[in-house]
Amino acid sequence: MLAGLISLGGALWFGVNYSMVAAVDDLLAARVEHLVAFVDAELGGDLPQLSHDGDQGERRGEIEQIDSSRESFLLNGARIRLTPKTTFEGYGDEGLKTGQYVAVAVEKDETGKWLATHVALEMGFWEELQEDLHEYALSVPEGRLIHIRMEGGPTLLPAQTTLSEQTPIPWQDSTGAETEYLTVETRDGAFRVLTSRAQVAGSPCRIQVASSLAAVTATRERLFSWVLWAVPAGLFLSISGGYAISRAALRPVEKVAGVAGRMDVRRLSERLEVPATGDVVQRLAETFNGMLSRLETSVRRLEEFTADASHELRSPVSVIRTTAELALRQDRTAAELRKDMQEIQGEAAHLTELIEDLLTLARADSGAGASPMSDVDLGALVDEVASQYSRTIGERQLHVEIAETDTIVTGHVSSLKRLLVILLDNAVQHTPADASIWVAVRGEGAVLVLSVADTGEGIPPEDMNRLFDRFYRVDSSRNRSKGGFGLGLSIAKWIVESHGGSIKVASDAGKGTTFSTRLARRRRLPLS
Repeated sequence: MLAGLISLGGALWFGVNYSMVAAVDDLLAARVEHLVAFVDAELGGDLPQLSHDGDQGERRGEIEQIDSSRESFLLNGARIRLTPKTTFEGYGDEGLKTGQYVAVAVEKDETGKWLATHVALEMGFWEELQEDLHEYALSVPEGRLIHIRMEGGPTLLPAQTTLSEQTPIPWQDSTGAETEYLTVETRDGAFRVLTSRAQVAGSPCRIQVASSLAAVTATRERLFSWVLWAVPAGLFLSISGGYAISRAALRPVEKVAGVAGRMDVRRLSERLEVPATGDVVQRLAETFNGMLSRLETSVRRLEEFTADASHELRSPVSVIRTTAELALRQDRTAAELRKDMQEIQGEAAHLTELIEDLLTLARADSGAGASPMSDVDLGALVDEVASQYSRTIGERQLHVEIAETDTIVTGHVSSLKRLLVILLDNAVQHTPADASIWVAVRGEGAVLVLSVADTGEGIPPEDMNRLFDRFYRVDSSRNRSKGGFGLGLSIAKWIVESHGGSIKVASDAGKGTTFSTRLARRRRLPLS
C-alpha cells in the first residue's frame, strides 16, 4: 500500500508538472502567432528588404561601427567605404552615427572592397514600427518579456525587465531549430522561454517570448506538500479500513473456528448460521454444515451399528454360556450332554458367521483394498452356484437363464460368488417351499445385468428405503428364526459398488421380489 501510494503521488506530481509546463508552452506559441498577426495587420505590406549579396545593389541595416577617420562604417558585418562621390539623403549637420538605420547603394571596386555610392537615412519607418510594437507589448500580459530581432537587421523590440529586479531575460542563442523551448533561471525565478523563427511582414525574424513559472512552481510545491501529507494519511486510513473490513469479513470464519473448536460427538447437531452473501464465506459455512451433517450421520450409524452388533453378539454368547453352565451344574446324561454340545456348536457357528460379516463390513468402511481383479465368467459362476443350491432348496424350483454368450466381467471371483449366495439365500429364506426362483444374466450394451427373482411374500413399500441398512430386518419376514442378521444385503451392496456397479430392488407385497445388479463387462486390465 505504501509503495502504491508513493507511486501514485509521484505519477500525479510529474503529470501535473508536465501538464502545467505544456500549458505554458501552448500559451507562448499562441503569443507568437498573435504577435505575427498584429505586425502583418499594422504594416499591411512587406518590410523594407534587407541587404543582399552581389557586386552591386543595396544594403539596409543599422550602422554598427564608424572608423575614426569617418571614411568607412560597418553595416551588417560588412565594411563599406565612403568616397568623395558618395551622396547622402536625409542627413542634416549631424552626419553618420552609430545605430542609424540606413539604406546604402553599394558596388565593388577593382580590389573587391565595398564602396558606398548613396547613403539614405530611413529612421522614420522603423521608429514608427518600434513604437507600435512597444505599445503592443504594454497591452498584452508579460509583454515586457517579448524580444524581436530581424535576421541580419535591427532589433525591433528589445526585452525589458522581468519583475522586481529590473533584469531582462537574456537573449537565447539559436541552435538552428525553428522552435526552441527552454527553462531559464534568473534572480526573479524560473521563466519558460520560447524562441521561434517567423515571417514578419514577409521578412525573416526571430521572436523570443517568455512567461514566468512562478505559478507552476508554487503549484508544484503545494502539490508536493499535499502528497507528503496524503501518503501517510492514506496509508493510515487504508490500514484502518482494511483492518475493519477484514475483521468484518473474517467474523463468519471465526464463528466456524469457534464451532469447530468446541465440536465433539455430543454437539454434532449444532449448525452454523449461513449468511446470504453469495461469496466464499457462505460456501464455507454451507460446506462446514454439510460436513457436520455427514459426521452426524456417520456417528449415528456407527452408534446404531455398535448397538445392533452388541445385541446380536449378546444372544449367541448368552445361549452358549447358559447351556455350558447347565451342563456343568447338573448331572447330565451322555445324550443330554451331546445335545448341549450340539446347541453350543450351533450357536458358535452362528456367532462365527456374524463375526465374519462384521469383519467384512469393517473392511468396507475402512476402504481396505481387495485382491487384484481378474476376468470372471459371470454366466459360468451363476451355473456353478445354482447347481449347488439346487440340492439344498427342497421342493423349490430354481430356473437359470443365461441370455448372453459373452458374460465376462472384471472382478473378484470370491466376492461375486458371495454376492450371488447372499441373493439366493435371501430368496430361499423368503419364499414358500413350493415357490420358484429365477436367476438370469442378460446384456444391456456395456453392462451385464444379474437378476434374482422370487415369488415370496415381498417387501412392504415402507421398508424399501432401509432394505440395505445394516441389521435392518423387515418385521414380517426378516427374523432370527430364519437365521438372518440383517447384514447380508449391506454386504451385497458393498460388493456391487466395489466393482463399480449398482444394485436395485423391485418388490410387490405378496407376489415376490427381484434384485437386479448391473456390472460392467470386461475391460482391458493393465499388464502386471
